[in-house]
Amino acid sequence: MVFRWFFALLALISFPLTAHAREEPSIRSLLEALKIPFSEEAFLEEVRKGNSETVSLFLEGGMGPNVLDSNGRSALVWAAGNGHAAIVKLLLQNKADLCGGGSQSPLLWAAANGRREAVAALLGSGARACEQDKTRMTSVVAAAQNGYVDTVELFLEETADVTEAEKTSALERAAANGHLDVIHLLLHHGVAADAKTAPEFNPVGSAAFRGHTEIVKFFLDRGADPNGPVPVYGAPLGAAAGGGHLQTAKLLLERGATPTATALRSAAQGGHLEIARLLLDKGVDVNAVDADKTPLIAAIAGRKTNMLPLLIERGADLNAGVGFVEPPLLLAAQSSEAEMVRLLLKGGANRDVRGRDGRTALMWAAISGQLEIARALVEGGADVRAKDQMGRTAQVYAKERGFAEVVRLLMEAEKKKAITD
Repeated sequence: MVFRWFFALLALISFPLTAHAREEPSIRSLLEALKIPFSEEAFLEEVRKGNSETVSLFLEGGMGPNVLDSNGRSALVWAAGNGHAAIVKLLLQNKADLCGGGSQSPLLWAAANGRREAVAALLGSGARACEQDKTRMTSVVAAAQNGYVDTVELFLEETADVTEAEKTSALERAAANGHLDVIHLLLHHGVAADAKTAPEFNPVGSAAFRGHTEIVKFFLDRGADPNGPVPVYGAPLGAAAGGGHLQTAKLLLERGATPTATALRSAAQGGHLEIARLLLDKGVDVNAVDADKTPLIAAIAGRKTNMLPLLIERGADLNAGVGFVEPPLLLAAQSSEAEMVRLLLKGGANRDVRGRDGRTALMWAAISGQLEIARALVEGGADVRAKDQMGRTAQVYAKERGFAEVVRLLMEAEKKKAITD
């Protein structure tokens, strides 16, 4: 870089400047001497690199401060996001658009990346006015989510318009991402430990889902409700179960969380075996229905074969559907998981159980060409001659769809049955 500037100075001798300002041709020649073309692409590249002297030359040479890249991001967005505070100030002095340049404002980019000096420069120019809808992700929340405590502190201490809703959202995001120092800061600034965001997200539930056990403990120690509402998962225990975090689940149970069907369904659907075992040991009904699923149906829906032996051992109903949900064997036959089918048959499931349309598991295997599932069912004694409400057999379905190997398997099975009959 030193040599490049040396040659640039030589270029200035050939193109002397006036006492008041550099002329555009001289500046462009200087850039050419640096082997930098006077183009929008080159300008943005210098902004991204943080070369403030070169950026200043571009601006003096007539380059507009609101140049956008191919993704619609402005020079100010790049400078702010990369933490080049000197360039942020240069661009602002040249009337750069505080709010423009992509789906996220320069302030949000700077905050999300913890660029404190750039944030300070933008705040000083009134950039908070770009965040009129403070119910969405704002710069304060983005800084908290990513753990930039110094940047969050800057917002809280240097601006007067941080809303209570923003602080609450920042607390929830900090909890979800394990940033205890940010949590301490927000509580110091008056945010309640049990604060909830819309729609009903709370710090304990968010931390539990991510398995931040120490943060869950932190909030519980300060009076947070271990059974507070959490979307989808019902309560923090359900969130821990859905996320597969055994130690977090144990802590919540120790601190008064209620073992629920939602938690068991979440563990089963996620394949979290030890959490499911823990909940069953705590007395949750193995056949409890939640969100139109028993734990067994949830495990099959999630294709979590590892869950089936435990649920079968604990007495799961192998033949019961729920509402419009088909019985387990039919669901397994449609899942492409042959081992599930084998486990259900071994556990005593009705091999010829029918759904609402009269189809059996063998018919579903034939319809989708699942050879291994069809084989498991045939070996398990499924009736190859069974007909549905339209009078079709599994073999008819396989022939219609061109699944030759399944057809061959079923024909051989039917021949054997004819011999034994």
